Amino acid sequence: MVTKRKSEKRFEQLRWMKTDLIPTLPKGRNGSRGLMVAVLYSCWSQARGAECRFNATNQQIADGAGIEKRTVIKIMRDLERAGVVLTLKPGAGHYGSVRQLTGKTYQNRGAPDDTPGVHRTT
Repeated sequence: MVTKRKSEKRFEQLRWMKTDLIPTLPKGRNGSRGLMVAVLYSCWSQARGAECRFNATNQQIADGAGIEKRTVIKIMRDLERAGVVLTLKPGAGHYGSVRQLTGKTYQNRGAPDDTPGVHRTT
């Protein structure tokens, strides 16, 4: 049986998501891990090439994941902060941002206001 290299690469990416990435995602009380998995799968299904780049809008990702656009925006922000997704070029108008799945696992880097030694004043 002859297999295609492109198909092999895509299945390797999917296996990486299943075995390496998904177990590192944070568990939340309201199913946040499941929502992240849905968003990641939606991004992966729209990605092209070995670099796993995609230019889907947040609404297209939301439609593919079956969730609200606002939830996608929050999850994408979290995935970028954790190093899983990288924005290469911001979107403009009706064009989505050019993003890439980095191949790294989820690294909890905290919220921007969780910087040690910096105190928020009210």
